[in-house]
Amino acid sequence: GTRRRACIGRLAAVAGTAACGGCTGSDAANTAQALSDLRNFSIMLEVHQMERERYPSTEAGLKALVEGGQIPSLPQDPWGRPYVYRLDAGGEGYLLLSAGPDGREGTKDDVTRRGPEAASRVVEPQDGVR
Repeated sequence: GTRRRACIGRLAAVAGTAACGGCTGSDAANTAQALSDLRNFSIMLEVHQMERERYPSTEAGLKALVEGGQIPSLPQDPWGRPYVYRLDAGGEGYLLLSAGPDGREGTKDDVTRRGPEAASRVVEPQDGVR
């Protein structure tokens, strides 16, 4: 309905942010861009959840948004690396992440967003499981 069209209209912004994958600028500006991208992904993931009654699996990742026609391609973060998506245990929440300027997950410069607001613990991939 109207809510879905409004969400999809806001999702078009991600296509514009995808072009910024190789942009230059200060870490603060790049961090702000990454946060904006993660907010847009959150909106798209909520639409995905409303339409399919589940979030994409960790394995499907953000590619599920491409396959669902919500974005034309997978954008990179402002530092030129792929965004990370992980489904929480129980499938009721997720983690979105950019590894930030240093490109290493788990450091203080990571840019993250959990969704929805009350998310549980993240399931870490096991060796040999994809």
